[in-house]
Amino acid sequence: MAASSLDIGMCFHRDAPAADVVSQARNAEDLGYDEFWVIEDCFFTAGVSLAAAALTATERIGVGRHYDDGIYILLKEVVDNAVDEFIMGEGKTIEVSRVDDALTIRDYGRGIPLGKVVDCVSKINTGGKYNDDVFQFSVGLNGVGTKAVNALSAEFAVTSWRDGKFLRAEFSQGRLLKEKKGKDANARNGTLIEFTPDPEIFGETNWNDEYLDHRFKYYAHLNSGLRILYNGETYVSKHGLEDLLADELGDELALYDIIHVKLPRLEFALTHTNTYGESHYSFVNGQHTNDG
Repeated sequence: MAASSLDIGMCFHRDAPAADVVSQARNAEDLGYDEFWVIEDCFFTAGVSLAAAALTATERIGVGRHYDDGIYILLKEVVDNAVDEFIMGEGKTIEVSRVDDALTIRDYGRGIPLGKVVDCVSKINTGGKYNDDVFQFSVGLNGVGTKAVNALSAEFAVTSWRDGKFLRAEFSQGRLLKEKKGKDANARNGTLIEFTPDPEIFGETNWNDEYLDHRFKYYAHLNSGLRILYNGETYVSKHGLEDLLADELGDELALYDIIHVKLPRLEFALTHTNTYGESHYSFVNGQHTNDG
C-alpha cells in the first residue's frame, strides 16, 4: 500500500496523540467514505501533521484472510522494531506469543528510555531513528509504527526495562489509562509490547499461523543469528539467504551447490534447477520488496 495524501480539512499539532488522528478515521461515514482506514505513513510541515496524510484507504483492514490485512501489519510494526535492536547488536532473541487475538512481543534490546516510553508509543514523530547512520538498514524507519498499533488496538501495553528499572504504560484505543514504574533488578533490558487489535476496526479476526510461520522464517533468514520464538516454534538461520533459498527449493534438486555471497551492503544467493522459468526474491533493508 502506498501512502495517500487526502485532504479532509483537518490538521493536528505534531505532539498530538496518535489516537486523536486515528479517531477522525474511526467513523468513515463522517469522512464521506465507505471504507475503513489505517495509519500507513505521516508527513510533517512546520511542526504540523496533516491528518489526511496519515491515512490510507483500504477496502477493509483486518480479518486475517490475506497477508496484507491490517492485523499482520500491526504485528509486523512491533517485530520490526525488535529486529532493529538485533541489527544494532542489542539482543539476539525475540519472543512472540499469541493467545486468541492477544499478541505479546518481547525483545532483549536496549529498552525504550524510561522517560520517553509513553511518548514513543503515542506521540507522532518521537522515534529515535531519524538521520542516524546506525539505522541505515533499519526495518522500521518512520517512527509511526507503534503509535499506529497503539491507536488501532482495543488494549495496548508497553513495558521497558533499563538497568534494573522499568516503566509500564497501558492504553485503550490509544488513550493512556495508567502507568507504573519501579525497580526490577532481575529483568533483562528490553521492551515488551502487548496488544489486541480493536474489533471496532478489524471486526472478527482470523490469524493464519501458516502465514506467520512464513513471515518469521523470512525474518530469521534475513538476519542470520537472530532467534525468534513463536508459540513453541524456533526460527533461526545460520547462513542467511543460502538457507532461505534451500528452503524455497525444498525437495527440488539443484544442478550445483548454492552460490552465496555476503558483503557489508549486499547479500545474494543463487542456483539453477531443471525447472522451466525462474523465481527470484528481492529484499531491501530486511523487507521483501513486495511489502514496500
